[in-house]
Amino acid sequence: MVLHPKKKKKKKKRSWKNDAIEKTPDGNRIVRIARKHSGKTYFSKNWYLKLYRDKKVTCVPLFDVKIRSAALADDIKKFLGIRGKTIDDAKNEFFKDLRNPSTAIYATLGEVLDLHARSRERLEIREDTGKGYREALALVVRQAIAFRKGERIIYKRGKKIDLSEVRQLSTAILTEKLAKDFKQVFSSDKEDAAATTRAHRSANSYLGNAQAVFSKSALSLYRGEGLRLPDLHGFTDEQPFKNTKRIYVPPGDVEISYLLTGTSVLDRDAEKVFILALFFGLRREEILESRFRWMRTEGSMIVEPTEDFLTKSVPVRTIPNLGAWERLGMLFVEPPSNSDFILGGDKTLRIAAINRCIAYVRSKGLKENKPLHELRKLYGCFRATTTGDLFLVQKELGHATAQVTSDYYASARISNSELLELWAQKYTRQSAGNSTLS
Repeated sequence: MVLHPKKKKKKKKRSWKNDAIEKTPDGNRIVRIARKHSGKTYFSKNWYLKLYRDKKVTCVPLFDVKIRSAALADDIKKFLGIRGKTIDDAKNEFFKDLRNPSTAIYATLGEVLDLHARSRERLEIREDTGKGYREALALVVRQAIAFRKGERIIYKRGKKIDLSEVRQLSTAILTEKLAKDFKQVFSSDKEDAAATTRAHRSANSYLGNAQAVFSKSALSLYRGEGLRLPDLHGFTDEQPFKNTKRIYVPPGDVEISYLLTGTSVLDRDAEKVFILALFFGLRREEILESRFRWMRTEGSMIVEPTEDFLTKSVPVRTIPNLGAWERLGMLFVEPPSNSDFILGGDKTLRIAAINRCIAYVRSKGLKENKPLHELRKLYGCFRATTTGDLFLVQKELGHATAQVTSDYYASARISNSELLELWAQKYTRQSAGNSTLS
């Protein structure tokens, strides 16, 4: 019996016969791209210049006015006629910034950032979330442009990003090539496969936040407000790196042991941060905005929205008392009122307390990018091990779906029984003593 190799199916080529085609004064062709839907044919708003290079067809977006599009198409074709010029060269030449008349039709990144900041309530996003999206967009653009110049920007997590460097850039630079260049910055020159995987995830996280500035609702808002945007298909639909299932791997037994036994060096507010993260599983922004009224007299904690703070994913969630609730009461200097923050002082002092706790966590060998979030994940790991109930862990951590909890904690367990006992007995009711919460 002779086996013949299976023939590969030829990829179906896109048909251009339905596109609206016009000729420019120099004899070049510009088109309005046609798409069929439900038996009807729809044409793109903008004209495009079709370029055939390296056996590929590239469509460069022009304008929605035929005369201007024809003039720009002729300019681009002349420019590409010069030996050594590429399509990317043409885009950089003709879609550089607002000072070039050919891109005046496209909004600048500054205009997009300003409108996004003003429209937080209409887009139904939290203030800190929207700020993170905009900073991620600025970081993506700056890193990718620097990479093209053979440079690299050293960025420290948590450092304020200067938006002024990208505000005058046209939105036409947001292409698939830019997204790929940004990923290349993060994934190159890593020591091993594990470091590369972490870099891929970081790149996806930043790029995902950057793309959120151009969500469907945001794009609709921008166009409704009169902002002109190019076809952002290559940027907003960029496929992320392929990731393996996100299984959480807890720190080593030695690091966890040092973490639990060395808290005597922490001051009052830094220890509060430690307790709220490792024994209640609160996120950083929740710790920063936590109020005394969240702490119920029966010993549980209710994480809920406040006047200036909205919770993430789940509006309200209840976390049981595992003993550390009483220890929190011992850390208050004076009996607090319901409106007081659990951490003392203004926002600057509360952030300083969080930073002191982070420094402590790093000193115990946890070198993750977000050490405070590592405590929250460790809380989920301990609870998944002791209860075996992922649905319960999802409710306590405030995950939007059980899938998120399952991805991280379905296989993550603490195998050392002594560590489980140490965590459970770290703050017991017997050792808590007198508390201002009683």
